[in-house]
Amino acid sequence: MEKGTALGIIGIVIGAFGLGLGGLSWFSLVQIPAQSWYDTSEANGVSSSRISIYDLSISMTLGAGQVIHVSFTCTVYSGSTLVSLYIYIDDIFTGAKTRVSRENGIGFLYYPASIQHVNNTLAPGAHTVTVCTDASDSDSSVYDCVLYVRTI
Repeated sequence: MEKGTALGIIGIVIGAFGLGLGGLSWFSLVQIPAQSWYDTSEANGVSSSRISIYDLSISMTLGAGQVIHVSFTCTVYSGSTLVSLYIYIDDIFTGAKTRVSRENGIGFLYYPASIQHVNNTLAPGAHTVTVCTDASDSDSSVYDCVLYVRTI
């Protein structure tokens, strides 16, 4: 009987320990709530100099220990041979960019474009995310832009 009782007590202790670890894990995930924001823009002309996409920016507050994930999608109406898109945070280029290039250069064509960026080095506080664009000529436009930001 003593052997069975001892095993039962050990089982209860191990179970309680597992339950405690599970609860601790759950509470640590709940402490930093995820937040998300999005903004859209219908149509914007593109210039040969780098400009922000009109009316497309997200201002948000980052908490301590949070990571920011940025996603941008649009359709590029290309009249030029090269259209570039860039993600900026607080007016500083993040290094995230994409380029749409036409090979034949004949006529205007629509191209999908997207950029993803993750940053885990931003200080807590207020930040603004924008997308800028430039082109090798001013005949291009970007349409149906969606900027999505999520903190985790």
